[in-house]
Amino acid sequence: MANQEALFENDLRYRFREYLKNLPRTKNKKVIYSLFQKLKKLKLDLYLFGGFPKDIYFKRHKAIPRDIDLVVLQNDLKVLLDEFKGYRVEKSRFGGVKIKFKGIDVDIWPLAKTWAFENGSVRMTSVDSLSKTTFLNIESIAIELYPKENTRRVVTDGFLEATKEKVLELNLEDNPFPELNIARALYAAKKLKYAFGPRLLTYMAMNLEHCSEDEILRIYERKYGTVERERRAYKEFLISLKKSSNLNARGYTTFKTLRIDQMGLFDSP
Repeated sequence: MANQEALFENDLRYRFREYLKNLPRTKNKKVIYSLFQKLKKLKLDLYLFGGFPKDIYFKRHKAIPRDIDLVVLQNDLKVLLDEFKGYRVEKSRFGGVKIKFKGIDVDIWPLAKTWAFENGSVRMTSVDSLSKTTFLNIESIAIELYPKENTRRVVTDGFLEATKEKVLELNLEDNPFPELNIARALYAAKKLKYAFGPRLLTYMAMNLEHCSEDEILRIYERKYGTVERERRAYKEFLISLKKSSNLNARGYTTFKTLRIDQMGLFDSP
């Protein structure tokens, strides 16, 4: 397993290096190149986190982010704020900043301010702990933007297993936004054609006891868009999960892995 992880990390480093190399040559990625060049000047310890490095792994040069999440090891963001004075910059809820950079939403926050560390859900020992703070296993990936050593650091926890088994699973249950998390899980399963794992299904079923499926679908539509056929299938799926969570007195049920394509979302209209 250790050998597989080393091979995977080297593969990810290669894909990321090739992505960075091709940025200035690709017209629709020049904004990303411009952002990264500005960040490089600051000499901060930055890690690209979550959805964007995941997309680089899967899509390679075709990855174009809706938004970019960056975690910085330093706590003082003054140099960052000075560099982006001419752009719309807002403080985020969790001690970082949101920057609107030429149409791309960029979230940057200090490692120590990561919600799961601040909330006590995960103990922070180093940047490696970051991989334990994501809701889904497939989001559990961070890569050093500009390495200080010869080898670019890669941080993962469950990402390799997710790609091998093609199963989305719960990585960290404790999270302040269950409706958003469920919407993201639906989208990730559809986009990747991965199955839902048992722990993730249980989390969804339990939270549907107090979360509205209509609110989840509103969040989904705002972020990702949808069509009526998808909406109906998702709603039926969420309602069935909600009923399943009442199977015993504790509110738990035993789920098997479930493929989202069993809901008919990938069939031809």
